[in-house]
Amino acid sequence: MRKGLLLLLTGFMLVNVSCNNDEQIEPLGDTLVMDETQCNNPWSQDIDRSSANFQAELDAWLEAKTGITIATPFRKSVAGKAQNCLECGCRTGNVIHIWPPNGKQQKFIAMGFKKG
Repeated sequence: MRKGLLLLLTGFMLVNVSCNNDEQIEPLGDTLVMDETQCNNPWSQDIDRSSANFQAELDAWLEAKTGITIATPFRKSVAGKAQNCLECGCRTGNVIHIWPPNGKQQKFIAMGFKKG
């Protein structure tokens, strides 16, 4: 019993030490958004929007293009945003949300993201 209690206490100490690292994480800035289109997004030539890994692929693409690490992009379907057409500029109804660090939004705004 004592041995089990000692192992449990040691485990808690290890978890506590591993969670208290000194790595500084940049605070996230305001949300930036972009209406997804059929094929007129900056990443349309490189990422298939129907991919099961779309968000991870978009995250990697944005980091490669800007050199800035962001929180994983989020794609949300918004009722009433979709256009009933198949031209490149037609909105799909999805809105891409990203959260770049404070002071580093300009490269994303230049791509077409807007403050949301």
